[in-house]
Amino acid sequence: MKNNSGKTLTIFLIVIATLLISLTVIAVFFFLQEVELRKSAEINLEQMQMMESNLQNDLKEAKKQVFLLQEKNKESDEKIEGLMEDLDLEKGLREEIKKDYRQLREMFETVNKEKEQMQKDYTALEEKNAFLQKEMTSTAEKHKELQRQYEQMKKNYQPAEAAPMTEEMPAVPMTGTLQPAPQAAAQDVDLKTIVINQEPKKGTVVSVDTQTNFIIVNIGEKSGVNADSVLSVYRGDQYLGDVVVTRVLPDMAAADFLPPLKSSQVRKNDQVIIKQ
Repeated sequence: MKNNSGKTLTIFLIVIATLLISLTVIAVFFFLQEVELRKSAEINLEQMQMMESNLQNDLKEAKKQVFLLQEKNKESDEKIEGLMEDLDLEKGLREEIKKDYRQLREMFETVNKEKEQMQKDYTALEEKNAFLQKEMTSTAEKHKELQRQYEQMKKNYQPAEAAPMTEEMPAVPMTGTLQPAPQAAAQDVDLKTIVINQEPKKGTVVSVDTQTNFIIVNIGEKSGVNADSVLSVYRGDQYLGDVVVTRVLPDMAAADFLPPLKSSQVRKNDQVIIKQ
């Protein structure tokens, strides 16, 4: 009985020891697994922290980009508003230029009509002047004839009788007949005063048409400007370029730009000078 009890105890102890060893091995295995899992979790945690840091940096860069884009958007909006204002201003200027051009065209037509009327008046004055010249020539011839007759009469009569004739003869033919001569001379002087009018050979730009590329200046035929005349454009002492006259009136002219001068370079009130 004692041997059986000892064997049973021994077997029980062996079983317990085996269980303890198995439990220990299992515990060690799970411990090692837990260590590995902890290490893996720590590595994953570090990677997640690095990723979070990178994401935060990316977020900061993205915020900076968004801020820059917003600023650029504001600048673009301001530029668009400025361009819209410039466009409205340009439209207003175009309308004003068109209005000025229409007024100038009407002025040109009025000036042309006045020129035609002045031409008619000038022709009438020339005819009147020619008539007066003929009258003056006829009067001079009559005066010479009367003078000759007077000299002949002085020779034919005695000195005593010649005195009254000296008083009477010049009185009738010379003063009465020659009265139109001063009038003719005065009219001749007035005619020359009307025809000859000295004007300076400098002027200013009245209007600039950027659409059809021409300018209007306030000098014309009276200043010696002709069709195809070349005018130099100045702003103060700065030489800008040349223009060629295409249409001329007595007091104004229209001119086209000669390259490299452009309509954008010329402004109203710039000075123009007839190029020699």
